[in-house]
Amino acid sequence: MGETPWRRASWAAAAGVTAVAAVLAWTSTWPFDETPPALDSEPSLWQLLLSDRVTIGFVRLAFVALSVWVASAVPVFVAHGRWPTRFPWLGAERDDAADAVGRLSTEVEDLRRQRDEYRRVAEDYRQMVDVETQPDGG
Repeated sequence: MGETPWRRASWAAAAGVTAVAAVLAWTSTWPFDETPPALDSEPSLWQLLLSDRVTIGFVRLAFVALSVWVASAVPVFVAHGRWPTRFPWLGAERDDAADAVGRLSTEVEDLRRQRDEYRRVAEDYRQMVDVETQPDGG
């Protein structure tokens, strides 16, 4: 499979972001500039993991990157019609929902026709009963 311009641009962007993160960590600038608070006498696992200035910086960068990705990708997905159509954890797909709506609307029309037919039959029965129960006017 050949390299596409988008693939090359993605690799270049990833390399650039990695280089920027490395430079920020090396020079101790934001988000790597703060000194974490002192640890308790018995720190938890998370306190141990997040007690390092570099680790906190990378966690912050991850949140920034995720925020930027969501802010830029969601409008692009919507604009290009590439929004996810399948949600396997819910067991549903957009196409399944459209099919279900079509089936339900057909079923509703069938039920309306049956209702109208039953109403006509009931009205005919009422008229027949009324004619039979009326006294002769003789």
